[in-house]
Amino acid sequence: MEVEKEDPTIEKVLAKQELGLCEMQLAKDERNFHVWNYRSCIINTLKSIDQNVIDKELKFIDSKLQSNFSNFSALHFKSKNLLSKYSILLQSLKAQKVSELQDPELISNVLLYGLPLNTIKEELETVKTGLYMQSSEQSMWLYHQWLIDRLIPIKVIV
Repeated sequence: MEVEKEDPTIEKVLAKQELGLCEMQLAKDERNFHVWNYRSCIINTLKSIDQNVIDKELKFIDSKLQSNFSNFSALHFKSKNLLSKYSILLQSLKAQKVSELQDPELISNVLLYGLPLNTIKEELETVKTGLYMQSSEQSMWLYHQWLIDRLIPIKVIV
């Protein structure tokens, strides 16, 4: 079994410590939007160094949502990280020729909706469960609206 070597740069070490502090604070108050916002700044700094940090952050957010699906801050930053993840994907594919693309349907979905259509469907199923359990929870309705807005890429301004 090969152990992943940590990058000992001071930036990564400090960021890891700060993320740990954020986790401690969110364990005490999972809806603290100041901590979520600070955590988001750290993630935004780290994603330029390591693109896998967004996937790790999405797993962390999902763990928080499993304990409380009506956490608006977690839902808000989940939407931001999902968009960021696929924006980075598109940036990495810019240099490739169309004939070299591995999954043209995925690329088409991301260009049209900002996310893969499958991801939107999965998130809508999660929201459906949350709304079934607590239909008066505003945060789930707002996240639902955001997902629906993804499916309507053309906006008409009257």
